[in-house]
Amino acid sequence: MTSCHPKALGQRSEYTTASKADKSHAMISIVTGDPRPIFKQIVDGFRLLIIGGDMREGDKLPSVRALALQVAVNANTVAKAYTELTQQGLIESRPGLGLFVASRRQVLNDDERHHRLTQAATEFARTTLGLDFSAKDILKAAEAALEQQKIPNHAPTAAGQSPDPEEKKV
Repeated sequence: MTSCHPKALGQRSEYTTASKADKSHAMISIVTGDPRPIFKQIVDGFRLLIIGGDMREGDKLPSVRALALQVAVNANTVAKAYTELTQQGLIESRPGLGLFVASRRQVLNDDERHHRLTQAATEFARTTLGLDFSAKDILKAAEAALEQQKIPNHAPTAAGQSPDPEEKKV
């Protein structure tokens, strides 16, 4: 676990956790030069840890105050991130015990999931457009990033059924 005060542009603070299953270390990084708000970096970091299996159902999250100290951000920022993660159904509060990774369940309907995918793809396109790479290079980099994040190749549909076998989901 490392912690630092991210004062300079591009400096990062990190939260490290050990998985119970394999004791590997997973990390959430806060980068001051990132265009995303800090609370969104926290949300995205935990989402990737949960989806990627580095944090499993029932794993305890650090308290708001503890995480705020570890990554050197305001406690209100962490609280906002935890609220969003709770609304997304990724974590749950257990009164008197703290916050825990929730059981996997489909919270969003298909229309909302597609809407959010379109929003994310649009933001990705805006971010990469000015980098002067070909569409092929950008897509290759995106596929590599998804593979690095250990995103499952398919996910159950809202009804819990298997996806169309001809449709590749990432």
